[in-house]
Amino acid sequence: PVKRAANLFEYDTERFGSDKQHRLTVYLVSGGSEDLKEKIGTGAYNKRIPLESMAGSRAHRIGVLLGLIATDGSVNYSVTPAKGKKSSQKSILFHTTSQYLRDNIIDLCYSLGIKATATAYRGENSLTDCYAINLSVRDTVALYNSDPRSRMIADSDEEAMRAMAAEVTEDHK
Repeated sequence: PVKRAANLFEYDTERFGSDKQHRLTVYLVSGGSEDLKEKIGTGAYNKRIPLESMAGSRAHRIGVLLGLIATDGSVNYSVTPAKGKKSSQKSILFHTTSQYLRDNIIDLCYSLGIKATATAYRGENSLTDCYAINLSVRDTVALYNSDPRSRMIADSDEEAMRAMAAEVTEDHK
């Protein structure tokens, strides 16, 4: 099944920039969209992580989690404590309306040593439940510090992750 899924994509590498870094571009092959829809689901309520990705290598699973956070997630860090709080506010969240994706993300996090919890809520204009998945900051920072592959996060989240990593490290001293 993994080889079949890999055949859905074509790859192209090129060098760019003054330091000639490599860029990998992935294309969906012609006719592959139906197979892909079958694997990831269609519509917001039916999204899921393909079984091949859930069973992939650690590096692949890290990449899947980073991709999810970069698209529908958020990394938040506020140096100013909230009213009544003693320390800064930190969170790593992902929002979805899919029960399948909610469960897949929690399982994916667990496989990487990250505790994750989901809370159901009803959005103002929502016809169904939505889920806020909260990833343990401490566990995510531990992964960030221990595995260089986890550092390939969006520039907007990089500063927040570094600040959280510094604070969690300081808390352990």
